[in-house]
Amino acid sequence: MKNIARIAVLTALALSTASAFAADTVANDSASWNVTATKDSTAKLVVTPRGSIDFQYAKSTDGTTGNFNQAQALFDVTVDNTGMSATAFKLESRANAQKSVQDANGASMDVILSANGTPLEQDTWTVLNDETNTFHGLETISGLSDGIEKGSSYFEARLGNFTDATGATVTDASLMPDGIYSGVVTAEFQATWTADDAA
Repeated sequence: MKNIARIAVLTALALSTASAFAADTVANDSASWNVTATKDSTAKLVVTPRGSIDFQYAKSTDGTTGNFNQAQALFDVTVDNTGMSATAFKLESRANAQKSVQDANGASMDVILSANGTPLEQDTWTVLNDETNTFHGLETISGLSDGIEKGSSYFEARLGNFTDATGATVTDASLMPDGIYSGVVTAEFQATWTADDAA
């Protein structure tokens, strides 16, 4: 009887030890949305960002390096051509100085927006739509019809220009400190209607 009890105790200890090594692995993450609401019934050009731009770092297959994914900056465009009587129209965009994201200690990286693979510059307007160019998703916007035109498109988005908390340049994303980097990236848009008397 003592032998049976001993075996039962040993079996219980073995099961307890096995359970200690079979613990579940749980990982957590979160998602955030920036929320704004703007109303201007007189606006001739309205550009509405859609969603957020999310980057996640992933290690390379050998685990020694890694990088952030590329993403899309989605936006809707509405132009009001009512009463414009235009003979030509041009829709352009450029980068804004507001483009970096930072962690709590001041390490930062820039969000680089590109149109058809060409990065937007701060001091140069990039043509999206005019007489000879049509940006993807904005084919329905000519600026010449008498009424409202709408389209939806996106810029390519990637991270670059890495710096640590001291301001020193970091050559690779894998060398950036772990953390949550947040901020705002802004692109400027400009619509130009050329009137009959200016043609």
